[in-house]
Amino acid sequence: MDYERFLRTPTFDADGNIEDDVYCKRCAYNLRGLQEDRACPECGVSVALSTQGDLLYSADPKWVAKLSWGLKIILMMIAVRIISVLLFLWYRQPSFLMILTVEQFINIYGAWLLTAPEPKLIGEDRNISARRIVRLGLIAGIIGSFPQFVSLHSVLSEPALIVVSYCVIGLLFVRLAGEFALFIYYEQLAYRIPHGALAERVCFLRWAFFSALLVVILVGFARLFKPTPGRSSGQDVFGCIGMIAGLCIIIFGIMVLIMIMRLSRELTTEAKRSREYWATHAKLPVR
Repeated sequence: MDYERFLRTPTFDADGNIEDDVYCKRCAYNLRGLQEDRACPECGVSVALSTQGDLLYSADPKWVAKLSWGLKIILMMIAVRIISVLLFLWYRQPSFLMILTVEQFINIYGAWLLTAPEPKLIGEDRNISARRIVRLGLIAGIIGSFPQFVSLHSVLSEPALIVVSYCVIGLLFVRLAGEFALFIYYEQLAYRIPHGALAERVCFLRWAFFSALLVVILVGFARLFKPTPGRSSGQDVFGCIGMIAGLCIIIFGIMVLIMIMRLSRELTTEAKRSREYWATHAKLPVR
């Protein structure tokens, strides 16, 4: 993936005029042929504001703030999820599980904010595949959760229940694809800060965490198809592999939490820088 495009700036001719198609980050006016010290003829924003590549500090401050708040909400919901599970395990009260339901929908709202489309982006959305797959996964998660609250055994026949079960499994994999795409989106945001070391950490955790998760899922499916009743050496092997993969999920999960906290801090800083940068460049008079 070509992440250098986030740092790429336009070329200028001998007179200092922009040679490429560069679009104003406020109104999408084509600034080709203008000089960097001029203002956009359409809205008056400094041309220099739109020639800094795709770094977050020069992006629309309202959009960057939305990203920052979205990730903060996700972090808060992770904390709520952990506390609710621990309280349930300690007190065994179903009310704590109800908190998880509320947390799920608030977390979806945070992820929806985080994946908001960048305003005034001309042409193909550079985050189109990752961003939209994340949102598709969120929708799949909502749909897939419905059978958990409605008893279908009394209204559906056995063949229909089988079909619904396969649909729920399919929605689960779409949800997992959305989570995988979210890590790609995290990586893109890290490069737009730019923070190469953080982006590389996100890439490592994406493959490490989901590889361990895939092993656990495959082991679970393999143990469903045991040939004979009782334990066997094959099942023992699967059990050991599953335990090791589960331990890896815990370790990588803690690393993911730390990574998200770092990215959240960086996005908060970039939101502040973006407000300051736009305050300096967005009120130049039209020449």
